[in-house]
Amino acid sequence: MHSGWPIPFSLLRAQFPDSISDDTLFVALGSCAVLVRGNFCLASRLLALPPAMANARNFLLLLFQSMRVVHRERLMHAFAAEGIGGQLSGTNGERRGTVTPTMIEILLEQLGKKTEEGWVLKVDDDIGFGEKYSETMLLHMQYWARLLEHYQPLLRRYREQPVVRMDET
Repeated sequence: MHSGWPIPFSLLRAQFPDSISDDTLFVALGSCAVLVRGNFCLASRLLALPPAMANARNFLLLLFQSMRVVHRERLMHAFAAEGIGGQLSGTNGERRGTVTPTMIEILLEQLGKKTEEGWVLKVDDDIGFGEKYSETMLLHMQYWARLLEHYQPLLRRYREQPVVRMDET
């Protein structure tokens, strides 16, 4: 899961001997990765990211999982809202942890690829994963449902911004 990029399970599976079961791998992956469209991504908390950037990465992974196509301008709009993406800290009330446009660009480049539709996950969806490993898929879908609830205000801001196809330059 180099640099937090998404990786298909088949590539991860190939790194281990047959004596290690798929179930054992899923338990191990469950402690360090999230399943996005049938591919595993290293959990944001395990990357050396500032807290606001890890928060933005989690939201971006949620968007890839739930919507497939993500639009940069909509992300910029969502994180531009006062108080979203960071918190006030410091003795003089300066903002720390704000999600910047540069952070969004870095995360999009790390996790996605630009298409005519917008940004999609860097690797193709593994539709067969859910059919073959339905229990693991269900566990991760429960995780995404909890995250969706957590990010409702941010998701609302994202959705209220109209899609502009040319925003992906």
